[in-house]
Amino acid sequence: MVRSTIAAVAAAVSIVSAQHIGTRDNHPRLTTQQCSSRGGCHDLQTSVVLDALNHPIHLANGTACTASSGDNCIIDAVNYTAAGVYTSGSSVCLDLPAFN
Repeated sequence: MVRSTIAAVAAAVSIVSAQHIGTRDNHPRLTTQQCSSRGGCHDLQTSVVLDALNHPIHLANGTACTASSGDNCIIDAVNYTAAGVYTSGSSVCLDLPAFN
């Protein structure tokens, strides 16, 4: 039992250590509100975050890789402007490409 637990932990550590953090995301700011029956509403400074599928994943030399391949992949930040995500105060806009 102890050996199988140690082996499982060692395998998990090797998978986690294979990934690297690349450039840091600059999440667009978004003002939201939190409301309660007692205190009314107050503004919160939050941000928009895109999921991991939108992040570029590559090797240190720039070639593509996938997290499932076991390579030392680097996960970079999302370019929110290029992804069509814009915020202004409490408004958020997502520009999607036109499909013909």
